[in-house]
Formats: sequence, C-alpha cells, structure tokens
Amino acid sequence: MNAASRAETFGLTILIFAVAAGLSVASVYYAQPLLSSMAQDFGISASVIGLVVTLTLHRKRRGDLIPEAYADFARPIFAEFANPALTTKEGDVAAAVLQAATDASDRLHYPAGSDAVALAWVA
Repeated sequence: MNAASRAETFGLTILIFAVAAGLSVASVYYAQPLLSSMAQDFGISASVIGLVVTLTLHRKRRGDLIPEAYADFARPIFAEFANPALTTKEGDVAAAVLQAATDASDRLHYPAGSDAVALAWVA
C-alpha cells in the first residue's frame, strides 16, 4: 500500500471513529429531556432515573466503547493508531511556519510533517 492510499485509509478511519465517538457521547445527552417523562412512565423518582445517565457515562469511561463482536476488527486499527508510520515532528511544524511566514504567494495551506503532506496530496 503506498503512502497516499495509506493516508487516505487512515484519514477515513479517523473520520469514522470521530463520528462514532461523537454519536456515543451525544447519546448520553439525547436522553436528558426524556428523563422526567421516563421517571413518570416507570414510576420512579427523578434522582433514580438520573442514575441511567451516570451509569451510562461510567460504562463509556471504562472503555466498553467497542462491542466484543467488533474487538478483533478494532484491535489492529488501535495498534496502528499507537504506532503511526507517518508523524509530524516539532521541526516539521517550525519549517512549515517559517515557510508560511516568508512565502510571498497567496498560498494558504502549508502541511507540516510527512503525515500531513501525504494527506494534502490525497485531498
């Protein structure tokens, strides 16, 4: 797999995980307006129904975000996130800032680092 296709796959994977994480967190907040009617429907107090959100947050913090059925699929993706092949170093950022500061053209995008350069070529 060449660097451009790896970067494209990596970018798509990050996008999918970002959307999944956002929806996971948002799902806790979707329940907030429904809690009082849920408490009435189930005949329990508002303080007890509030535990639903608390326990849901606790479960998410424990790391149960990936269902067991998908663990084998997710494991190599998380391993790749832990050891990316292309990364940005401090010197890469400094070089890009210097280039942006001294460039007289109307260019607005200065990728810094091999990962950003690979993604810039894909986009």
